[in-house]
Amino acid sequence: MKTRSALALLLLTCLLGNCNKSPDTAANTTAAPTTNTFIFQITEIADHPHVHFPNDTVSEHEFQADSNGRSYDVRFSADEDTVFVKHDSLICIRVSEVGVVRKYNITNWMAGGRFLVLLGMSPLKAELTQYGSGVPIIRSERGVLLPAR
Repeated sequence: MKTRSALALLLLTCLLGNCNKSPDTAANTTAAPTTNTFIFQITEIADHPHVHFPNDTVSEHEFQADSNGRSYDVRFSADEDTVFVKHDSLICIRVSEVGVVRKYNITNWMAGGRFLVLLGMSPLKAELTQYGSGVPIIRSERGVLLPAR
């Protein structure tokens, strides 16, 4: 099971754009955001991806480029243990940080979900996944966290 989890984390890291970088240029730090308010600019969307369970990693081929210019206001609490996503007024609580991936669980969405932040990159990258009732995942959105002005 640990091997499967490690493989899933490696795949997620690659999917969020940290693969194919040399150790000198890859982010080897889990540096936290330097501001607490961001715009989550969506770049890719996977609507109703074909997965068996909510915690499954969404395959790369499920994502399509988003040309609608979608974005959400995101605010981290001062201790970074909570994230507020204005889209559907989501509240996300930090549950883990493994390597450069920080995971938050959505606590106030019907079936739950996750908000992942890839740390140590500029700009920060994120993925918002909302679980469904009757389907494992309704939608997964990827993009960048840009400091709000």
